Amino acid sequence: MLDPPADAFTFTADNTISQCGINVDKLDQVAAEVQTQLKTGFGDCCEKSSRGLIRHLQMPSFFTLLEEVHALNTVLTRLHAANERDRTTMQERVLQVLAKSYGLQEGLKSVAADAKEACKQTAALQGEIETLRKDIIRLEKKAKELERIGRTATIQHNDHAAMDKLRRDMENPMKKHTQRWSDYAAYRSDHHNIIATNQVLIRNWPSYTRRATSPRLSGTT
Repeated sequence: MLDPPADAFTFTADNTISQCGINVDKLDQVAAEVQTQLKTGFGDCCEKSSRGLIRHLQMPSFFTLLEEVHALNTVLTRLHAANERDRTTMQERVLQVLAKSYGLQEGLKSVAADAKEACKQTAALQGEIETLRKDIIRLEKKAKELERIGRTATIQHNDHAAMDKLRRDMENPMKKHTQRWSDYAAYRSDHHNIIATNQVLIRNWPSYTRRATSPRLSGTT
C-alpha cells in the first residue's frame, strides 16, 4: 500500500487533519475498532478438521484492518513529527527572547549605574554652574559700574573673554547631561518592548504544549 504524501495533511481551524475526507475523529474511530476486534476476534466461523480448528473468511478482514492500522500509524507519525518541529521552533524562539531579555536587563543595570553617576555629576555641575552664575553677575555688575562712572572704554578685553568662557562652561555640561538622559529613556523603551513580547510568548506556551500532547496521539499509538 502506498503512503499518503506528506503535504496532504494540513492543520485546520478546528484542529483536524484531513486527507480525502479522513479526519482525526475518523482515525480515532478506526483505532478503537482495531483494538476491539483484536481483543474479541473477527467473528469468523470455525470448524474442526484433522488439522485442527479452521477459521473461514479471516484473512480478508485481517488484511483490511492491517491497511487501516498502517494508514493510521502513518498519519499519526506525521502529526507527531509536525508537532515536534513546531514545538522545537517555538522553544528556540522563547529561549532567544529570554536571552535577549536577559541581555537587556544587564544592559539596563549598566545604564542605571551610569544614570546614577550622571546624577552625581549633575549635582557637581549644578554647583559649578552656580559658581559661574555668581561670577557672571559679578562681572556684569563690574561692567555696569564702569559704565555708570563713564569708564566703559576701560573695560579690558580679558573681562569680555572671561564672561564668554563662563557662559560656554555653563552651557556645555547641560547639553551633555541632556543627551545622557535621552539615551537612557530610549534604552528603557527598547527593554519594555522585548519584555512585552516575552510575556506574550510565555502566555501562549501552555496552550501549545497541550496541543502537542493531545490524548488522540498518546491513546492510539
